Amino acid sequence: MKQQLQTLCEELLAQGKGEEVFVVHTDGAVIFRVGNKALEDLEAFASLIAGTVAASRGLGALLHEKTIPFLVVEGESRSLIMRVFGQMVLVMVCSSAQSAGLAKYQIRIREQALLACLGELSKHSSSFQSPLRQLSDDDIDRMLDVAHVIS
Repeated sequence: MKQQLQTLCEELLAQGKGEEVFVVHTDGAVIFRVGNKALEDLEAFASLIAGTVAASRGLGALLHEKTIPFLVVEGESRSLIMRVFGQMVLVMVCSSAQSAGLAKYQIRIREQALLACLGELSKHSSSFQSPLRQLSDDDIDRMLDVAHVIS
């Protein structure tokens, strides 16, 4: 399964002109990564991806949509293409908006194979722990400096 996912992601990078591909669990854990590995703060990245997916689900509910499977974030020099597969999110980083359409197309033509791989990963998702689950309330308060604001 992991080798098949590796192969699929490498094909996505080559055919979709991407820089990096991630699989992120919706609880904020990076499950899989392939590519140039330019992103350094993976915990923040995965948490923001999980939050983006949660927000899109909320927006989908407001719009009476069953699901919003594709999310695209276009920056000036880089874009993120996200494809939601249940609790797993495939994220492809591209160098330009021009390659975002190509990346989305490459993901779409591999959807069934990706769904099979990510479905298997999802079955084992209870073994993945988000780094956020390890934080205590005190840790969160210190991070947000809530204690200082209240006093």
